[in-house]
Amino acid sequence: MPPTAPRSIKPVVVRDLTKLDILRHGCGGWTRLGYRQRRPMPPPTDKQRACREPMRFARKKYFEENLDNIAIWNANHPVDYFCEAVKRWLAGHSPASSCLYPLDGASEITVTAAAAYTAFGIMLTFTPSDWYALWGIAILRAVEPIETPDVWSLRYIYPQNRQVEATWIDADKKSGTYHYRLCACEITGRIGPYCADVFATVP
Repeated sequence: MPPTAPRSIKPVVVRDLTKLDILRHGCGGWTRLGYRQRRPMPPPTDKQRACREPMRFARKKYFEENLDNIAIWNANHPVDYFCEAVKRWLAGHSPASSCLYPLDGASEITVTAAAAYTAFGIMLTFTPSDWYALWGIAILRAVEPIETPDVWSLRYIYPQNRQVEATWIDADKKSGTYHYRLCACEITGRIGPYCADVFATVP
């Protein structure tokens, strides 16, 4: 009886496997990444995003710091730069550059904003009233009018250090009306007053 031909095995296409993934995960990284391709992770919840955004923002700023500032932070603070950014945001403050004397008072920088629907998502247009100490604009989002700003509604912290008009597109295209309020984040750790509620509708 002739031997049966082996069954064809459908290869797993791993598109985002990089040398860094192999170095980080070892040979098992192939398996994990292949599994992630077959079983995509669900989108983050609002609370997960509210914790990840300060960390993402701090990661970009951390690698822009000079080595002296990084050494001072690591030597004087028991919590790393990224976790501290999350803790400060959840306490109602901005991520701060310095670990020694971050400020917790209110910033005087205000933000004017407008929202409009586009084919790519809801486009926010905003302008800070000043640039001194400014290093980001925090964007809150909710499906109901935001009467009291809630730190768990954080959608994004837009890097900004100039007094110019900027735009950001919220690419979530699910039908519905979305409300936003924005505030300035200072490098010192202070946040400014939130702008009035602005909204737009995705048909």
